[in-house]
Amino acid sequence: MEPIHDLKTLRSECSPGLPKALMIVPLAFYAGIVISLGLSAFFILSANSADKETVEWKSRESAANSEQSKFKNSSQDIKSVMAKARGVAEWLEACRPLQPLTAATGRSISPDSTIAKMSLDRNPEVPANTALKLELNGDRTSELDSAITTLNGLNYQTRSVQQAKAKSVTNFSTVLVYNEGN
Repeated sequence: MEPIHDLKTLRSECSPGLPKALMIVPLAFYAGIVISLGLSAFFILSANSADKETVEWKSRESAANSEQSKFKNSSQDIKSVMAKARGVAEWLEACRPLQPLTAATGRSISPDSTIAKMSLDRNPEVPANTALKLELNGDRTSELDSAITTLNGLNYQTRSVQQAKAKSVTNFSTVLVYNEGN
C-alpha cells in the first residue's frame, strides 16, 4: 500500500480564502485579549494599592480621632479648672476686708451717740453678703442715715434693712452687698 502523505484533497467547490484585509480580525481579537489581560492586571494592582491607601487613611483617621478626643478631654479639664479658679476669684473678690467698714461706720456716728454693739457676719456660702447689726445709744435716727451714706460711699449697698427703736436705743440690721460697678 502506498503511504498517504497529503490528506487534503483538491476541491474545487470550496470558496476561496479570506481577503488579506480581513486577516486583521483575528489579530484584533488576540490584541483585545492581550489588552484586556493587561487592563485586568492594572486594575487588580490599582485595587490593591487603593486597599492599602484605605487602610492607611483609616489608621490616620483613628489617630486623628484619638488626638481630637485627647484635646477635648484636656479642654474639658482646662474648663473645669477655669470654673474652679473663677469661683475662687469671685470668693476672694467678695471677701473684702471688714476693717474699712467698721472704721467708716464709727466715724460717721456723731459724738452725741455711741455704738453699744456692732457685729459684722459674713455668710460663708455667699461671701459677698455681709450682715451688719448695729445698736446705737442716742435719740437721733440721723446717725443711721449718716452711717448708710458712708457705707454707700464705700460702694456697699444695703438690703433687707430693719430698724427698731426702744427708748434711747436704736437697733439697726441690714445686709451689705458690695457693688462692683462703682
